Amino acid sequence: MSMRQSLAISEMGAQPYIDGDTFADGFKSLGMVDTASATSLDTSKVGVLKPTTTGDTYTTSADPTLSAAASAGSQNNSTSRIRIPASALAASGDKVRITLKASTLGQMQWSAVYIGHADTDGSFDGTQVPATAGGLAGHTLAAGASIELDPVDYALDETRDLIISIAHGPNSAAQYNFSQAGYTWYNKDYAADASATTAVGYSAMSNAVLSVDRVTVRTEAGTAAAMTVASEIIPCAFEPSAISGVVRVVPESAVELNTDLMVDVRRDPAGDWVEAALELFFQHGGTSVLTFGPVSMSGEVAGQEPQYRIRTSPGTMAEVDGVALSFAP
Repeated sequence: MSMRQSLAISEMGAQPYIDGDTFADGFKSLGMVDTASATSLDTSKVGVLKPTTTGDTYTTSADPTLSAAASAGSQNNSTSRIRIPASALAASGDKVRITLKASTLGQMQWSAVYIGHADTDGSFDGTQVPATAGGLAGHTLAAGASIELDPVDYALDETRDLIISIAHGPNSAAQYNFSQAGYTWYNKDYAADASATTAVGYSAMSNAVLSVDRVTVRTEAGTAAAMTVASEIIPCAFEPSAISGVVRVVPESAVELNTDLMVDVRRDPAGDWVEAALELFFQHGGTSVLTFGPVSMSGEVAGQEPQYRIRTSPGTMAEVDGVALSFAP
């Protein structure tokens, strides 16, 4: 079986593929990744090993004032669209974070939240994207609580009106302010069309804001840290004389192989790491498939407990979403 075939098999299941002389891991689980010893490893995205980033700078763009008094606007099974005027936006950015606030008198539920620039009235211009909470479209927020949603990849332009739409659940109360100058609240009862581009059948209330407590934008991107992450010991049926491999990578920018992205192998934990020479095999879309080896283990510490290690240089952002190894007897 080829390494690419074994990698495909590992992705079909939740666990790595291990077969004596072949190993493949699509990182659906991290059981064969030594996360405890890794440095600057971000495991927040399932199926991917990538460097952590530091230094993202976020700036408040919109900061409406929700009523300080208890308010319990019932929005059960309705869709709200909040149009924020450009005059209330203070900054542009390439990522957006939305903070929502529940009424002090009741929980807030939603099944979807979308953000995008406005067309006419409560309609989007067609660029709207979903905003999630912990990776999920829906969420239930306790009474009086606030939550900052996950960062959204969206180019917010402070010179254009913005719309945030919320599809409320069956038991949803919201904090509001009916004297927020320039804002408009569009409401549609018994509807869940937060994602729809065109707003049809909505009623409008001027100078009103509901649920949206703050909008911040990323004004400066962080820098990727230098990542080092090794596999756990891989079961092998014999002492390998050489190791070959396939590595699948999704780089966010140009990556120089063997300088920005490196792979090392060894056949025993007591041995030294041997750097492999990565070569580009082919590219498809944004994915690069790299190969290396066979890397000779001649002269290295003997053993049949091989490992691989992935390293990136500072400032290199690349997502590794699969590794396959072949061991030669």
